Amino acid sequence: MNYLLVDTETVGLNPPKQGSGVVQIAWLELDMWGDVVDEHCHLINPEAPIHPEASKVHGILDADVVNSPKLSEVFNPEGPSIQISHNAVFDLRFVADRYENLKGSICTLNLARQFLPNAPNHKLATLVEFLGLSDYKAHDALGDVKATQELLKILMDITGKDLEALAAFCAVPKVVYTMPFGKFKGQPINQLPISYIRYFEDKDIDDNLRLAFDQQMKIRG
Repeated sequence: MNYLLVDTETVGLNPPKQGSGVVQIAWLELDMWGDVVDEHCHLINPEAPIHPEASKVHGILDADVVNSPKLSEVFNPEGPSIQISHNAVFDLRFVADRYENLKGSICTLNLARQFLPNAPNHKLATLVEFLGLSDYKAHDALGDVKATQELLKILMDITGKDLEALAAFCAVPKVVYTMPFGKFKGQPINQLPISYIRYFEDKDIDDNLRLAFDQQMKIRG
């Protein structure tokens, strides 16, 4: 099994109709214990315009990547693979089709919400400060994967699981009982307005929250 810790910087929040939409990708090859075997980082020609608001976040402009390789030229994992990301739903939206055999994912954002409930919030930058992790450059793909790898190791210590066991754990949805983010953060899901739950019907959310929302939709009719 390949364990790849991946981060992308992109043209915006959603993949474009044409092109990958990725402007930078970094990934770490990890062993089963979460230690780094190899690292990679590339600027990518997204084959689509970069939204100005996205450039404000990661600092990458169209001119910076016009002569860079396409995603398909640098990221083509072979064999069975598990992707690890902080907010895996987002990154997989852009890169899932590059895998030969994607077997699952580990989301450190979801795990942090479960096992680090006392953090002010679960954004990567917040957790870096909260846990005293190394201060890598934020919103830079390589900086973010290195910070996420340190976070992953802490989560592995807390759970007592290696990556094989952690992947199996993440593959089984767990019902969550309180809203983990947004204006209703911390409130019981069974007390959320049904209109708010319906808002997420066509949104990309993690499997745990989807299960909780689906249950509420069935209960409330």
